[in-house]
Parts: sequence; C-alpha cells; structure tokens
Amino acid sequence: MTATSKKELRQTARARYIKAGLKEKIKILDEFCQNTHYNRKYAIRILQVGHSYKIRTSAGKKKYIGEVLPLIVKIWELLDYPCGKRLKPMLVEIAERLISFKEIPPIKGLLPNS
Repeated sequence: MTATSKKELRQTARARYIKAGLKEKIKILDEFCQNTHYNRKYAIRILQVGHSYKIRTSAGKKKYIGEVLPLIVKIWELLDYPCGKRLKPMLVEIAERLISFKEIPPIKGLLPNS
C-alpha cells in the first residue's frame, strides 16, 4: 500500500471513526490496522480529532566546524571511540597533552584559552 493510498484511507476512516460509537470504532480500527499494518495505538492516535505530528524542519546546529572537527575525530579514535558523554570531559585535557607533545598543531578555537 502506497503512502498516498494510506493517506486517503486514513481520511475516510477518520470521518467514520469520529461519528461512530464504541463498538463501531473497534471494528473501524481493526479494519484500518489490518489494511495499513499500523500498530493499534498509532492508528488510534492518527484517527483522533485534532491530531498532528510536529515536523522536524531543521537539523541541530553543529558545534565543531573547520579545522577543529578532524582533530576531535582523531582524539576520539585515540581514546577508542567513547560516547560523547565520556569524550567531552577528556577532550580538553587530551588536546592539551597532544599539543604539548607536538602530536597536533595548536589551533585557535580548539582549547577554551586559545
């Protein structure tokens, strides 16, 4: 079933669902779930009046850009790929040590004091 046909089916089922009593709603919901293969709870939500999903319009802002990102990736690889929560506290300290041992060049914006 294509997305367009699911949308058309949802519109017709919603019109019937709103006017129906409890027993009819159960039958409409069963039929709708069988045709669209939607989860029952999801189907209930999209058939209700006043339902709308928020559409995500933009991606999050990037925190690291330019020459800094490849160095952060290098540090991430050196530390054996920790998650962001564990990487963040170690990032400045490791960057300072790598700069002091001349493993990476000092770049403006990499450290808070630079």
